[in-house]
Amino acid sequence: MNCQDVNDLLPELALGDLRPEVRRDVERHLAGCEACSDTRATVEALHASRPDVPAGLEARILDAVHAELGTDVASGAGEAAGGVLRLEPRRRRGLPSWALGAAALLALAVGTPLMVSRMAEAPTVADDETLVMAERTLTPSVWASDDGLIAGEPALDGLSDEELLALLEELEAGA
Repeated sequence: MNCQDVNDLLPELALGDLRPEVRRDVERHLAGCEACSDTRATVEALHASRPDVPAGLEARILDAVHAELGTDVASGAGEAAGGVLRLEPRRRRGLPSWALGAAALLALAVGTPLMVSRMAEAPTVADDETLVMAERTLTPSVWASDDGLIAGEPALDGLSDEELLALLEELEAGA
């Protein structure tokens, strides 16, 4: 057992919550490690100085949770069973249960045509051969932008095929 393992277990040791075999391993380590023994003393001092829980705090917390969640507490509907708090929700007033599904369907019905129309307006990607040729001609000073287009591409957009070929020849001659 190393120092990190022991330090992780010191709070449980102070509470007395360790299994006997784990406690023996921790104690064995503490007997030979001064740093961990000092940390143990600090953890135990903190444990000993912790304040007592005020009377009725648990009930006040449960009341606040029930009030926030809108559950019944007075009738005993929020029973603790096996350490698990069971809450029975009050009947909500307002929107029916199908309203959320209807809202999602409406968003899809309205949003899908909008997205399709915008995708039709988006520039198309060149074929693989054009991309391979472009990769061969790129110089180190050209970089790809986040959206996958080559930086400077809009400036080349208005050039004719002849002008693009002339530019390509010029770039190859300079390389």
